Amino acid sequence: MSSDNFNEQTVREAVQAMPAQFRTYDVLDHPAVRAAHGYDDSLPKALGQYLSEKKASFGPRKLDSQTKKGTLWEKIGAARGA
Repeated sequence: MSSDNFNEQTVREAVQAMPAQFRTYDVLDHPAVRAAHGYDDSLPKALGQYLSEKKASFGPRKLDSQTKKGTLWEKIGAARGA
């Protein structure tokens, strides 16, 4: 899956439901994201790329690199409800 295939509204709502800091897999495990996109091995990388591309429009920012639960992200701006 490519980062172009994510439903922006679904991912935005999942990010807004996350705590201030979260991992890529937390978003992938969100019920709405799972329902909209299912799961395959390409999703974590594609979602990380998607979140990086969308940081200007709805946050978050990357805090560290990949671990087995995915990248650590922090909500900023609109993603925090600001």
